[in-house]
Amino acid sequence: MNVLIIGGDGAIGSHLSRSLSSAGNNIVSTTRNVKIASPSRPFLDISTIQTGWRNSACDVAYICAAITSTANCEVNPRLTRRVNVEGALRVAQSIHNIGGFVVFLSTTLVFDGLTPYAQIDDPVSPTTEYGRQKAEVESALIDMGNACCVRLGKVVSNKTVLFRHWIDALRAGKPISAFTDLKMAPISMDATAKLLQRVGEVRLSGTFHYTARDEISYFDAALMLSEMVNAPSSLVQPTSICNQSIESPKHTTLDCKATELTFGANIPNSEEAINALVGSYCL
Repeated sequence: MNVLIIGGDGAIGSHLSRSLSSAGNNIVSTTRNVKIASPSRPFLDISTIQTGWRNSACDVAYICAAITSTANCEVNPRLTRRVNVEGALRVAQSIHNIGGFVVFLSTTLVFDGLTPYAQIDDPVSPTTEYGRQKAEVESALIDMGNACCVRLGKVVSNKTVLFRHWIDALRAGKPISAFTDLKMAPISMDATAKLLQRVGEVRLSGTFHYTARDEISYFDAALMLSEMVNAPSSLVQPTSICNQSIESPKHTTLDCKATELTFGANIPNSEEAINALVGSYCL
């Protein structure tokens, strides 16, 4: 299939591009780096995109480009909205106009996290600017049609800076600190790419969830890493998010039954995602 990836420089966009290309698909992946721009890597900055932007014909387009920092969204709501809402919707409309199917990467933060395993049809209840921006785009895309919104948990890979730092420090015998009161339901980059590929093949409009089956604290994840790299668990020091400007939902898991049934996706547990991270880091 002919695939357009909006945001090919990011961690998910670049990995998805490689994964889909290796599966025999024709890929056009946008970049914000003028120096590497080419027909297969067209320059695109969605913060400045105008109505009527024309893209190459595609069967499926993945909107991966976003400013994902919750802190940045809180401090700079107008700037981040230009990317996360206005730019995303203008791109989506352009793709819709030529009959392409849109896959939009969303977040668990469209919910307040007060209860575990939020259902697909539960009302959205974002408590952050980032979550509100994503929820707004979801609503517009569902009204537009021919689009699928995929709410993702924490996607982890060997490019995740925090985990790379932790692994390097643990292997060097240096202590690390990790939050005991900040949770995640991690999924590996490979598993995420496989699901997104399947979503693009099936092209079923609607909203779907993809998180780990369980949730763990960052401290628990750090302990798993220490065991996997054969470092003393005593190197992992507990800390708290108290008095820090960090969004900490009580729960981060979403109900993924529909994703499992519709796309045949494996819904991993947290340990599988952390183990995949360590394995890919060692490659």
